[in-house]
Amino acid sequence: MKFTSFSNLKQVKDVIINELSGVTNPLKPIKEKLAENDYKNISYFDIKMAIAMMDKKDL
Repeated sequence: MKFTSFSNLKQVKDVIINELSGVTNPLKPIKEKLAENDYKNISYFDIKMAIAMMDKKDL
Protein backbone atom coordinates (compact mmCIF):
# COMPACT_ATOMS: atom_id res chain seq x y z
CA MET A 1 0.00 0.00 0.00
CA LYS A 2 1.33 3.41 -0.97
CA PHE A 3 0.92 6.12 1.67
CA THR A 4 2.85 8.99 0.11
CA SER A 5 5.06 9.86 -2.82
CA PHE A 6 8.67 10.97 -2.92
CA SER A 7 7.70 14.14 -4.78
CA ASN A 8 5.35 15.17 -1.95
CA LEU A 9 8.08 14.56 0.63
CA LYS A 10 10.58 16.55 -1.42
CA GLN A 11 8.15 19.49 -1.71
CA VAL A 12 7.63 19.48 2.06
CA LYS A 13 11.39 19.41 2.65
CA ASP A 14 11.95 22.30 0.24
CA VAL A 15 9.32 24.45 1.98
CA ILE A 16 10.69 23.66 5.45
CA ILE A 17 14.28 24.43 4.51
CA ASN A 18 13.84 27.33 2.09
CA GLU A 19 10.83 29.19 3.44
CA LEU A 20 10.57 28.30 7.12
CA SER A 21 14.29 28.20 8.00
CA GLY A 22 14.11 24.59 9.15
CA VAL A 23 11.34 25.14 11.72
CA THR A 24 9.21 21.98 11.89
CA ASN A 25 6.96 22.63 14.86
CA PRO A 26 4.00 23.34 14.76
CA LEU A 27 2.73 21.69 11.60
CA LYS A 28 0.02 24.21 10.68
CA PRO A 29 2.41 26.90 9.34
CA ILE A 30 4.02 24.25 7.13
CA LYS A 31 0.62 23.20 5.78
CA GLU A 32 -0.37 26.84 5.18
CA LYS A 33 2.88 27.61 3.35
CA LEU A 34 2.40 24.52 1.16
CA ALA A 35 -1.14 25.66 0.34
CA GLU A 36 0.18 29.12 -0.61
CA ASN A 37 2.56 27.41 -3.04
CA ASP A 38 -0.28 25.37 -4.62
CA TYR A 39 0.64 22.09 -2.91
CA LYS A 40 -2.86 21.59 -1.50
CA ASN A 41 -2.82 17.82 -2.00
CA ILE A 42 -0.12 17.30 0.66
CA SER A 43 -1.52 15.96 3.92
CA TYR A 44 -0.37 16.29 7.52
CA PHE A 45 0.79 12.67 7.25
CA ASP A 46 3.09 13.66 4.37
CA ILE A 47 4.48 16.50 6.48
CA LYS A 48 5.11 14.27 9.49
CA MET A 49 6.72 11.62 7.29
CA ALA A 50 9.03 14.19 5.69
CA ILE A 51 10.06 15.57 9.09
CA ALA A 52 10.79 12.07 10.40
CA MET A 53 12.87 11.25 7.33
CA MET A 54 14.73 14.56 7.58
CA ASP A 55 15.55 13.84 11.23
CA LYS A 56 16.98 10.46 10.23
CA LYS A 57 18.87 12.04 7.29
CA ASP A 58 16.94 9.81 4.86
CA LEU A 59 15.47 12.70 2.88
